[in-house]
Amino acid sequence: MKRIMVMGVFLLLGSLFLASFFVSGYVLRPPKWSHPQKSAYSNDLTPHEPISITSDTELAAVAARGLGTEKDPFILEGWNITTVETHGIAISRTSKHFVIQNCWILVIYKQITSLPEASTPYGEEYPPVYYGIQIKNTTNGTTTVQNNSCQTQGIGFGIIIWEAVSTFVTNNSCFNNHYGINVGYSPSSIISNNTCNQNGIGIVITNSRSCHISHNVCNSNPLYGITTSFSGFSIVVNNTSNRNGIGLYVYYCAFIVVANSTFNNQTTRHGIFLEHATKCLVANNTLSQNDEDGIHLSGSSSNTICWNLIQKNYLYGIQIAGLEKHGDLCQNNLVHHNTFIENGASASSPQAYDKGFNSRYGWNYWSDYDGIGIYSIPGTAVAFDPHPLLQFAVSGSSIPIETDLVAPNIINVTRNPFSPAAEDKCIISATITDESGISNVFLHYQVINEEILLSNEETLEMNLTSDNRYQGIIGPFPTGSEICYTILTIDSSEFQNKARVKDSYSIELFANSTTTSMTTSHSISSASSPGWLLLLFPFFCTFLVFLRRLNEKLDS
Repeated sequence: MKRIMVMGVFLLLGSLFLASFFVSGYVLRPPKWSHPQKSAYSNDLTPHEPISITSDTELAAVAARGLGTEKDPFILEGWNITTVETHGIAISRTSKHFVIQNCWILVIYKQITSLPEASTPYGEEYPPVYYGIQIKNTTNGTTTVQNNSCQTQGIGFGIIIWEAVSTFVTNNSCFNNHYGINVGYSPSSIISNNTCNQNGIGIVITNSRSCHISHNVCNSNPLYGITTSFSGFSIVVNNTSNRNGIGLYVYYCAFIVVANSTFNNQTTRHGIFLEHATKCLVANNTLSQNDEDGIHLSGSSSNTICWNLIQKNYLYGIQIAGLEKHGDLCQNNLVHHNTFIENGASASSPQAYDKGFNSRYGWNYWSDYDGIGIYSIPGTAVAFDPHPLLQFAVSGSSIPIETDLVAPNIINVTRNPFSPAAEDKCIISATITDESGISNVFLHYQVINEEILLSNEETLEMNLTSDNRYQGIIGPFPTGSEICYTILTIDSSEFQNKARVKDSYSIELFANSTTTSMTTSHSISSASSPGWLLLLFPFFCTFLVFLRRLNEKLDS
């Protein structure tokens, strides 16, 4: 009869195991994209059929020689390609230098009843593969596309460059496409002096490091004027991007320079939007009359924003949104020597808002500053400008060399005991140093428990013991709890630089065999034991009693 009890236990545990698979998720579906409808115009160039070239031999058969590159290059020019095919000019897998110039290309797409479901990295539906000019997989530095006009009636790519390193795309006009110019997997390319108006997106740079995007005009594109993603070390300078959904969208990039450009009158959102961007420089730009923020940062850290004219933006001149996603915090940004004028929906609206961590402001002009003391920045970051100016900031001004902008250093974080039981207190210690000295060290902690649900965050000040070692004592806590804690330290400089470290531990069901969940910096781990298993534990015990009584009855 013992087999009945054993079988019952396995059946119950099996049921609980299967139940764990019935956990629902969600999928965010991208919105449908739209495009402006514009009529095409004609020109007097030579009519030509669509061109597809996939080798050097085919290139030599179609193109003329001369005036392209070194040693007698090829040239394709002076054609009017108006077609219902999917493309105007497509060139791939060539190694010879060539130039495409002075062509007019209109791709008239066939009737389409619905758009495909595959999504792009930018959140819109991906259009069918129509393009005016496509360059793909050509030898490094061999391709120039200049002085062309391309449109696909709003559904495709004006010019698409793919896997073509060091390509030149200059002086082209791309309008009435979904993407005006799209450069992908083509590092060190130059995109300059192009006009990309009235597309879905003006210029797209993706997975292409060290590109140079300059002197382009991207206006009236309802999604983005210019967007760059996964394309670090690129330069975006001297561009005009007005009346778009977002003027410039920088996504998952590092070391981007954005300078000497205008991002005005964006119709739905921000002048510049940095999302998961790090160590970028945004300088000498004009951002005015945008529907939301002049500059918006989300999940972006260690960026410098200086010498910009930021005026009359409807929501804020700058907003540091503080998004924490995939471990990315909005922290340690430096905002200095900018001129903020009349941002906000009304005279009483704040010009900046900060929900991030340890971003520093200094020597900015704020048109609503009353001339007394510091200038406070609203938001949970409790930020401020200790040196607000009484006149417009001067471009090129620098921060005094002796200024301390370095956050404190937190090392050797320990717990004692490392895996506390339910009856234990826990001593949390850390070594903290800073050149300006330490002002305060706080320990913030929160207890998450299935029975308590969620406790309020508690704060205590950590005490200096010896040799820059600070400690705080918390607990004891009930079995089944997870304790998430943060050490926050503030230095003694005028900017009150901050640093923090996050960690957590759990008080498991069986306290004597506690396992501890460690987390990486800037993240909080989940409780180790699932809550539904704890709730079902009494029913499990009752079921065992029932099986035992059944066993006794059968034995009798």
